[in-house]
Amino acid sequence: MADEHVLSQAAYDRLVAELEELRTKGRIELADRIERAREHGDLKENAEYHAAKDDKAKMETRIAHIADKIDKAVIVEAEGSDQVMVGSVVTIRYEGDDPDETEKYLVGSIEERHDDLHVVSPTSPMGEALLGHAAGDTVLSTLASRIRHCVRDGDTVGRMGGDEILVLMPGMPSIDQVTRVAEKIRRHAADPLRVAGQSITVTLSIGAVLATSGQTTSAVLARADSAMYAAKTRRNAVRTFPGD
Repeated sequence: MADEHVLSQAAYDRLVAELEELRTKGRIELADRIERAREHGDLKENAEYHAAKDDKAKMETRIAHIADKIDKAVIVEAEGSDQVMVGSVVTIRYEGDDPDETEKYLVGSIEERHDDLHVVSPTSPMGEALLGHAAGDTVLSTLASRIRHCVRDGDTVGRMGGDEILVLMPGMPSIDQVTRVAEKIRRHAADPLRVAGQSITVTLSIGAVLATSGQTTSAVLARADSAMYAAKTRRNAVRTFPGD
């Protein structure tokens, strides 16, 4: 089934524990934060109140995301195989790099966490390109190039790790313009890719946010992450952070 979420047993158990903590301790602590912030007065100018509300929205998005993962989870443990499958660890060398410049990836859910490995989703462009290939196969990806053609010369396109790509567009005046660029990227990415003689259709889940003056980098990334999780619940969609 297309809606199945393939997970290792370790990732599944970790998600169950996280969901329980968020639904109990997490909700209680945020309710207390919001209540304490209300006591400071005028909510329109109450930074602590708005920060707590933002954190609550992010947490509820995470709860919904985890619950969906657990509800549709399929547990797998990769066995020895000559071909790349979900749960496989693959070593990749990008075209043009030196022979000793390689990266290791675990093909699996973004919920898999390994300190020494990048994780790439099997439904991502890179993951779909890897699945079914044998050792020594060459897999080329044009996704980053397509994204660069959708943005301005001064914008930045970079991989955050695994299958996540970050696009920075300084000076964007409104969230509407950010969303228009994000939709352009989503449409261009959907053009079929030719990999090893096969046609692969790419879908992107994009979180679009507008940075505001005085906001820290970590705060902006947290909002983008929350918007991306909201987009993932729909797949092939662009979502903004509430309030942008």
